[in-house]
Amino acid sequence: MVRLAQFFSILFIAGQFFTHIFTQLSAFVFLLIIIILVIQRRKCRLITFQYFVIGFLLSGILALYLSGFPLKYLPSIIPHLILLSIIPIDCLLREVLIKKMNLIINLIIIFALFSALAGIKNHFTGVERTVGFYGGYFNLAGLMAFTIPITFGKYLSAVSGKKWYYFTNVMLQISALWWTFTRSAYLAIVLGFCFWILVFIFYGMTGKLKISTGLFKIILNIGLVPFFLVIFILTSSDHRINPFQGSDNQKEEIIDSQDFSSGRRSIIDDAVNITSQEIEEGDFLALVFGHGLQSRQLLVDSPFTSWESDYLQALMDQGIVGLLIIIIMYFLLFTAIIRQKNILNFQNSALAVSGIGIFVMSFLTQRIISLASGGLFVILYLLLTTEEENYSHKDSIG
Repeated sequence: MVRLAQFFSILFIAGQFFTHIFTQLSAFVFLLIIIILVIQRRKCRLITFQYFVIGFLLSGILALYLSGFPLKYLPSIIPHLILLSIIPIDCLLREVLIKKMNLIINLIIIFALFSALAGIKNHFTGVERTVGFYGGYFNLAGLMAFTIPITFGKYLSAVSGKKWYYFTNVMLQISALWWTFTRSAYLAIVLGFCFWILVFIFYGMTGKLKISTGLFKIILNIGLVPFFLVIFILTSSDHRINPFQGSDNQKEEIIDSQDFSSGRRSIIDDAVNITSQEIEEGDFLALVFGHGLQSRQLLVDSPFTSWESDYLQALMDQGIVGLLIIIIMYFLLFTAIIRQKNILNFQNSALAVSGIGIFVMSFLTQRIISLASGGLFVILYLLLTTEEENYSHKDSIG
């Protein structure tokens, strides 16, 4: 059972970079493993986060029923099953995760390198907004926003011989990210790295780290990434990146529409109008439990097929119940981030920066409720909690 879980865990991670079929297949296998564990009455210590994953699945099943088309929208429950994979992985492989942490991180970086190379290749073969091995540009942008901090953390901690490998890898990932023209991912990197810098400054000012040339070098290294990214954005002549640039017609069009949100403002307006109408009509069933999975396709005739935000998607699909669960999940993610104690363990702090990036993007696109990126949330949460446990274990030995 453990070896089976190990194999499908690797396939689960690989699926985030190469094809979501791998991730979905692994999720179904993990569901079968859960059923077997229940039948065998095997005891597994569930952490708080996992209880809310179960609650989110049950809320999703109810929403699927409320949609009135449970068979048609049955595939929409798959993101919930992907989240559920955290339970068997944590139950069966916790010790493996602790021992093989560095190997897993390096495996993610290698997969990210291949995805970045695929994106760069697609850019130079004429793809307007570059993509990776599967999915759209948002998928590749989300992957790079997730892996750039992790790879950069390895660069900071690497000895001189390996620094060039990680540095080159970071540059390739940033290039692939740049050519997706995805502002939400740019924002995730800028804010995540700025958060990283502020933590180091705080630790220096409070005496937790000695103010030294080494500390300034670390801050400078980290600061170069958001600095140059912001410079590139502000000096770009591409209106997809910098809405204040481009031709006069493009500028006039942007100013006239007054919408820098790429259509998200109209999506929010739709959600507000529908929710306001429910409150006026006293339709509290839909308000509390949602309209059903894929609710936007049920409620709005629009080229946008989702609500472009974890929070709106949860609210409209699964009601206030689903929204509260999503908020709690992100709160627990932040709790795991804050508990990272050893900031000079760059692998540790880089995971926290990736978490900040996922949180930032969650307001502008779907990160948890997504076939393409829900698995990233699972991987990140497992790695963060493994780092926390690993650090506590070392501390107790010391």
